[in-house]
This record gives sequence, structure tokens and C-alpha cells, in this order.
Amino acid sequence: LDASYSLNYTPAVISKHIAKAEEELGVKLFNRGSKSSSISMTPECMLIIDDLEAMYNHDHRALNTLDALKDPAYDNVVRLGVTSKTWHCGESEIIADFIIHNPDISVEQHRAYAIDQLRELELAEIDGAFIICQGKIEDYEALRDYRGKKYFNFFLIESINQMYMAVDENCKLAKLDETDFSSFRDYYIAFNSDRSAKTCVRNELPFQELCRKYQFPLKSLSLSTADSSAFLLAQHIKLAIPVPNPEMQFEGIKYIRLRDWNAPMSSYFVTCNRQCSKATTKFKKAVTVYSLRKKAETFAAEQ
Repeated sequence: LDASYSLNYTPAVISKHIAKAEEELGVKLFNRGSKSSSISMTPECMLIIDDLEAMYNHDHRALNTLDALKDPAYDNVVRLGVTSKTWHCGESEIIADFIIHNPDISVEQHRAYAIDQLRELELAEIDGAFIICQGKIEDYEALRDYRGKKYFNFFLIESINQMYMAVDENCKLAKLDETDFSSFRDYYIAFNSDRSAKTCVRNELPFQELCRKYQFPLKSLSLSTADSSAFLLAQHIKLAIPVPNPEMQFEGIKYIRLRDWNAPMSSYFVTCNRQCSKATTKFKKAVTVYSLRKKAETFAAEQ
């Protein structure tokens, strides 16, 4: 079922492709049970799966690169992977500024989960990706393989060292501008339903640590915090939505800063050395300029 979801094919179609591959290779690749969850790789499959994946990636990447080179607009288009959210760590400003200063270059935005973006980048389906990490990127088990590839470049854009909790403006807490996390012991905490965030679990860890500090259990809800539905729900139940950068305002919502927050959130722009169009090169420079400006602003504020 996971393969069906990722590839956007029905299980039956995937089964036919697997059967055809087994016939061509002359070995059985999977042990099939009565349920999809009971499917497992054969010893033969385990021996060659990495090589098969590498062959597929190389072939797919080569075809995508050739298609891009044949496109007359190759040097006038930059394809970016972005995530859906109600706040940003620089990417929106970078993209807007780039469009203003490069009106002859089209910017295509592909929304996907972080892990899926990196795979699209590796397969030359996009030219760069914006990803956000709770804490250090080195702590993400799911990103380790990509960080270990020499042709991937992870460029730190900025880190946000603050966290706000969005709550109903009519609740008692809304009278405060800042407070400790202990004030939210009776609240559900909303976490993005992004699959990659749930796999890494990093988005919940700082809150789990705060819960241990104040000795109360974390009550979490998996919601799509990228749209207004979660903020509407917060006006009806005791729900707090973590927001690092409260730029978008919602009617009936108050943002309260956490005084005891100590887990920076970092945003990265990821590129692949194999993508070298003129448009992509210009966009990399725009990211660098933004990052340097943010560092200068932070330094000036600390003086």
C-alpha cells in the first residue's frame, strides 16, 4: 500500500510490474503473503536491491536531464520543491525577491514532503528544494543517506530560535504575550500531519522534553497546520498550534511566545551538483544573498 501511495499506481499494477521484473531477472524478488503487510524481500532481492535502485535512479535522472536540455526554456526556468505551511523560514521572501529581479525566469513550485522533495531532486525532477528541520539536520535519520552523497549540497538559510503557540483569543491564556510551556498542560498540541515529519519525529521531541520537565503528558493531535482548519478548530477546543514565525494572522487567534523554548528550527536550501542551468545558478546566488543579509541582521541585533 505504501508503494501504491508513493507511485500513484494501484496495487494490481505494481504486482504486474514486479512479476515482469522477476520474469526478466529469473529470480523471485518478494515473498507474498495473504496480506500486503506480510510481503517481504527474498534473500536474492536483498542482495541486489541497492543495485536495482541505483540503476533505476541513474536511468530516470539521465532521461529527465536530457528532456530538460531539449526544452527551449531550460535556462529560463527554475523548479523548486517547497512544503505547505502557514509560516516560512525565508523561502517565500527569497522566491518573491528572485521573481522581482529576474522577470525573464519562470519559477515553478512543487509542493511535496521533505523526503519526496529530495528524491525528486536526485532524479532531476526539480532543481532545488527548501526543507525545514527541527533542531540539527544531522539528527534526522531519514536524511542521512542524502547528506552522505557528495553531489548533494545542504545550504543553511537561517535558524529561528523562537516558538509561538496559537490559541483562541478568548481563552484565559490569550491575556499573556509570553509564558512557559507549563501553561499548556491542559491543551492539545497540534503537529503537522506531514509524513516525513512524523517519520523523523523531530517536530515533537522538544515538546516531549518540556513535558518531562514539567511532568505532564503530551497530548498531541495530527492536523494539517498548513491551512486555516487547525486555527478554526483552536477556537472550539483547547488546542495550541506551534508557529515559529507568526507572520500570517488569523481572526480570533492570539500568538503567545514560549519563554522556555530552546530548540532552534533551521531551514535549508538543497541542490544537486548535476543541476547546473543558468536559472538554477542565479537562484543559488539569491539564496546566498538572503542568508548573508539575515546573518548581518542577527549580528546587528545582538550588538
